[in-house]
Amino acid sequence: MWTQARIVALARAEYACAECGALDWDVPIDVHHRVPVEPVVGYRAGCQHHQDGLEVLCRMHHLMAHERMRAKPGTQLRLVA
Repeated sequence: MWTQARIVALARAEYACAECGALDWDVPIDVHHRVPVEPVVGYRAGCQHHQDGLEVLCRMHHLMAHERMRAKPGTQLRLVA
């Protein structure tokens, strides 16, 4: 389940952001899925919660990770004249 996977990931990372080392008592800390969870599957038990696919990030770096995922080549909107 997601709750257990999240707790294990946080403990493994010692409640610190993998990017900047910020701790959970200083800033909000999130557990990020490196491969996005499919909307149809959602946060149920499954391989999307395996520890090698999870990363602990502060909120700022979590948002930045999602921005990078949205900005992959070929996914940007282009104006066509």
